[in-house]
Amino acid sequence: MDTNSMFAFFDMISLAAGAYVLYVWYRLQAVGRLFENSLLIPKDYRIKDCADPDGYIRYLKPRLLILGLYLALYGIVALINSNLQLYNNTVSMVLNSVALAVIIWYAVCSSKAVKRYW
Repeated sequence: MDTNSMFAFFDMISLAAGAYVLYVWYRLQAVGRLFENSLLIPKDYRIKDCADPDGYIRYLKPRLLILGLYLALYGIVALINSNLQLYNNTVSMVLNSVALAVIIWYAVCSSKAVKRYW
């Protein structure tokens, strides 16, 4: 497996992860209540123990949307770039860094929400 195909594989994973996060956001939007999902409910926590499920949902929904949109768009742009070479490695490193920052930001927000609402 050469380097380009390895990066393309990671780009596809980013796209799939973004699509999954957007699916969770959409389902949360449509159902309007918490459901079993590792993006929403941390391990060893139960939905019924949440002190304010509506507040928790209001807090997480926009953050899920941002995470999902960025990962999906990043995956699409990176896949296109791996085939067409639209930008150089420096731009790629910046986009990778932003993706990592968005993932870390969501993790921090999620842990704050658990502390606040459970």
